[in-house]
Amino acid sequence: IILGLEDFFLRTLRPKSLSDHSLAWWIWLTTWCNSFFELNFGGSNLAYIISAYALGPLPFLILTSYRHYALYIATFAYRNPPVGYGYLVRDAKLFKTIALMHLAKRLLPLVTLPDDLPGVAMAVIGFGITILSTVRLGMVRTYFGSELGLVESKWIDKFPYGTIPHPMIVGQLAAYSAIIYWWRSKMAFETFALIAGHMGCYTVHMIQEMFFSS
Repeated sequence: IILGLEDFFLRTLRPKSLSDHSLAWWIWLTTWCNSFFELNFGGSNLAYIISAYALGPLPFLILTSYRHYALYIATFAYRNPPVGYGYLVRDAKLFKTIALMHLAKRLLPLVTLPDDLPGVAMAVIGFGITILSTVRLGMVRTYFGSELGLVESKWIDKFPYGTIPHPMIVGQLAAYSAIIYWWRSKMAFETFALIAGHMGCYTVHMIQEMFFSS
């Protein structure tokens, strides 16, 4: 079998026939697709999501809404041995995206324009503070690059830093508070509990940063 596979690959190094060219393109395409999938999604994450989905709607919602907080808190707490940084960033972004999709599915139907423009504006301001904080820090420092020793520690004093304490988290808390305040009369209890869970997780991580920052 090994010799057969070796011959299979050697044929694609200097393809001569149409069959050889087809094999070469097929190998390139499958390699690229596999690489793209692992860089942006990951087989272990796929297994996790499928398993969570098989447990039912509520477990799926919980297990895919708060997974990224577990990554934040665990990485911040256990910095040695060093984590696989690429996996950390990939998984955090993936599950953050899924969490936002869950929220969007439940919140967007509640928005009625132009009546809800003040609520939208308040939420945008909160999320905007978080986004600006990310820009100030840069992606590497946002995902604990400084704490993990990947980059040098650096004092950031440009707004919102130096003005708002823990602005990345405070911005999220402000946005979620605005959403609850403005749409509380329309909001189902499940949605309220979901948002409260996000706020609780962010609060835990903020306290962790306050007491255990290096």
